[in-house]
Amino acid sequence: MIHDKGLGRETDVGEHTGRAAYNPYTGLGYNPAVADLNYTGFIELLHLRDEAGRVHEETVPTLPDMVENIRKSGANVVLQLDFKDKEAVEPAYWALKNLTNAAGVPANEWCIYKLQAAWWRTPKELEAQAWMKDALVNGVRIPYLPVYQPADEVAFDTLASLKAYMNTNYTISAEIELYSNDGPGQDLLDWVHASQKQEDCGYTFSTSGVL
Repeated sequence: MIHDKGLGRETDVGEHTGRAAYNPYTGLGYNPAVADLNYTGFIELLHLRDEAGRVHEETVPTLPDMVENIRKSGANVVLQLDFKDKEAVEPAYWALKNLTNAAGVPANEWCIYKLQAAWWRTPKELEAQAWMKDALVNGVRIPYLPVYQPADEVAFDTLASLKAYMNTNYTISAEIELYSNDGPGQDLLDWVHASQKQEDCGYTFSTSGVL
């Protein structure tokens, strides 16, 4: 359960290895990539650091650990999984497949998959993935949230992509990242806002987040 690609900002990896602590404001210090290190025997031993830089007693949990703790506590929550690496999505799905909350609801139905839209640009591409095929065959409705970046505008037809995802039964919203008003991505946001005004637009969602 690490938000960044590197360990420096959220853990005491610098202190743990005898190196300089990472400073996210200057970019200086030790910030090794999560993907390059083993969880067992290393990452599991690191302590979490808060936004003020303070190191806490808690160590880094795995995603299944987090879900199991939610089940044991009986909490009624959702988790938004903000994936930073495409390669992490499928392992997460299989790790969660047989886990539930206290009410018996499959974890893959209340863990939101927030993914870059550029990874799978259309529902057809997404639904061709082995993990998504498994979900569809087993009636698991993955809560999907595509993220559209300004750079996507020159790479593929983002508006066509957004419209296609809005017609699925698993896309719950979208995040449209804007650098400025009327910049790349504004047409997507305008289209979502226009669809909100239609009483029966036929879409599964009519909301979007803006960053």
